[in-house]
Amino acid sequence: PFYGSYAEWAQTAIAKALREGDGTPNMGVISNALWKLRYAATCPVAVDYLNPALDAASWNKLEYVLSYVRRAAEKGEKTIVFSGLRTMVAAMVTHLTAYGIGVMPITANVPPKKRFGLIREFSRSPDLAVIVASLNCLNRGYTITAANHVILVDLEYSPEATDQAPDRVHRPVLR
Repeated sequence: PFYGSYAEWAQTAIAKALREGDGTPNMGVISNALWKLRYAATCPVAVDYLNPALDAASWNKLEYVLSYVRRAAEKGEKTIVFSGLRTMVAAMVTHLTAYGIGVMPITANVPPKKRFGLIREFSRSPDLAVIVASLNCLNRGYTITAANHVILVDLEYSPEATDQAPDRVHRPVLR
């Protein structure tokens, strides 16, 4: 029902944007509709962006990630959770922290040089079980082999960005 209500709204908005005006589609309206659909599908807790009156109570992505990270941590393994949405990163960090999981958030606000130090800290600390990162700030140029698992909680429009993320953990061994 939650996503369906946004899908219905988006179809109407896009159809209207294509019909109205001088024959040139209103790309702002279309882009807005697509972004709202993306948030509704992947991060319905983004009430500042979505309509808070709609029911997102059935959303269980936070619980799934919490369960997965806990199981990995119980085996002494670490996880990286990637998202392309700032709201999702914030929601994941808040949720995991609330349940006592050691979280290292790394977002675009962290300067690139500082990211290497945070990755070293994550690798050495037994108290840190998970990095929660903005997809495009850690999906290239970093090696994080202390982690054993990668979770992509949403997909980017460009598959290249998403394809790079698991490679931070699963590095080829050169001989």
